[in-house]
Amino acid sequence: DLVIGNMLIDMYAKFGLLETAKVVFDRISARSVISWNALITGYTEFHNYDEVLYCYNKMQHAGISPSIVTYICCLRSCATEGSISYGQEVHTEVVKKGFEKDHLIGNTLIDMYSKCGLLKEAQIIFDQLRVRDPITWNSLITGYSQLGETEVVLGMLERMRADGNEPDAVTFLCIMNSCCHASLVEEGEMYFGAMRKCNGVTPTLEHYTCMGDLFG
Repeated sequence: DLVIGNMLIDMYAKFGLLETAKVVFDRISARSVISWNALITGYTEFHNYDEVLYCYNKMQHAGISPSIVTYICCLRSCATEGSISYGQEVHTEVVKKGFEKDHLIGNTLIDMYSKCGLLKEAQIIFDQLRVRDPITWNSLITGYSQLGETEVVLGMLERMRADGNEPDAVTFLCIMNSCCHASLVEEGEMYFGAMRKCNGVTPTLEHYTCMGDLFG
């Protein structure tokens, strides 16, 4: 039964029993996009990115049209693997389907381009999104931080607040890493103090490690 089969694939995939999920998947004669997404999501969550892209191609050859969930998993896989050419192909398909301005798709595209160092493309998608949440901002801020664009990172923090989004633990870690790379000790101390005092964010081991690196 398709519904029971899909639920079994989803259950085994969420437990990380991907081989068992694949056995159930192979036994279903008429697979739906839900069947494919259940398996693809499992491969994504457990970092089996080659299988994600393989399934993406297979489902299209089988005549199944990918959904937003499919595209998000594929883009996440491309971001982690650094497969920018494949990611751009998926992006083209997203545009054709009219999904580009979807909030979750937008965040994933920004993350992919940022991780691949293509900040110009990430910025374009960021500017096109009508609604931005902390994940949207953090994806772009992380990209600029990794490229050592400290002034841009600090400027984006103020823009983020003006946009109605308060920085979280990820934001502060990016800010402090940028201060560390630029040897901005006083600024790093200031942001570290502001985390808890002004924003109620409890520092993690990563934040303390970053401060130790900054003082060092």
